[in-house]
Amino acid sequence: HVLVVDDSPLDRRLAARMLEEIGLEVLVAAHGRDALNQIELSEPDLVVTDMQMPELDGYGMTQELRAAGYREPIVALTAHAMEGDREKCISAGCDDVVLKPIELETFMATVRRYVKEAVEESPDIGPASTKHRQPRRAKLLDRFVGGLDQRVEAIRNALVEADRARLHTLAHQ
Repeated sequence: HVLVVDDSPLDRRLAARMLEEIGLEVLVAAHGRDALNQIELSEPDLVVTDMQMPELDGYGMTQELRAAGYREPIVALTAHAMEGDREKCISAGCDDVVLKPIELETFMATVRRYVKEAVEESPDIGPASTKHRQPRRAKLLDRFVGGLDQRVEAIRNALVEADRARLHTLAHQ
C-alpha cells in the first residue's frame, strides 16, 4: 500500500497511475492533515508526499509521523531543487527526495527501492513498455493543458487583488 499526498489533483492522479501500473495499491490524500488520518486507518508501506501543501505541509506531516513512531519510508516530492532543499526534506524525516516535474524512471527506481517485494519485478519502465499507457497519460496531459487558461486568469486575479498567499499557491501548482 502506498499513500500519495499532493494538493494538486492532477499530480495525485499521475503519481497514483504510475504506481498502480507496477502493481501497487494506492491511496491518495490532498494535504498532510488528510494524510495523517489515512495513515492511522490504513498503515501504508510507503508515503509519497508533496512538501508544499495547504492545511499541513509535507515537512510538518513527516515530522508528526516520525514523532508518533511511524517508521515506514517517506519519499518527498518537491519542485524545490535549490541547495539545501534536499537536506531540508531529509531533516524533516523523509527517506528520499524526488524532484518535480516527476521523471518516470527516477520516480519508479526510487519507489522500487522502498517496496521491492510488493512491486512486480517484470515491468520494464522504458519507452517500449509505456506505449499502451500513453493514451491514459495523454488524457491527463490534455486536462492539464485544457486548464491552463483558467490558471493564468486566476494568477492575474491574484496579482490584481494583491493576494500573495493565493498567488504563491497558484504559482506552486
